[in-house]
Amino acid sequence: LGVRYVWGGTTHAGSDCSGLLQRVLVDSTGVLLPRHTGDQRRVGARVTDDLRAGDLLFAAPRSQKVGHVLLMTSPTTVLHACRTEHRVIEEDLAENAVRYRHQGYRRPVTFRP
Repeated sequence: LGVRYVWGGTTHAGSDCSGLLQRVLVDSTGVLLPRHTGDQRRVGARVTDDLRAGDLLFAAPRSQKVGHVLLMTSPTTVLHACRTEHRVIEEDLAENAVRYRHQGYRRPVTFRP
């Protein structure tokens, strides 16, 4: 939280949305996501319900067509590198939906017992 937003960034010094999620997933699960949001959107299983922490939410700012990726931290909260806030934030999913058009969810890693 609080890391500054940097277009193309992938480090703790600064990160954009896809760089942040690439870093978080490889550090926490060992799974390396593709670098760009459009490519990240094609990996894993599509999720339509039963959202979990670790699921990826794909969205677009209401005023733009540019893609954005967020990480579900619970069924009702998301973490993302927010360009308008200039930093990584965690916020309520409903609050986020005011600024972003939610377009779909993916589960990049499926663990089986």
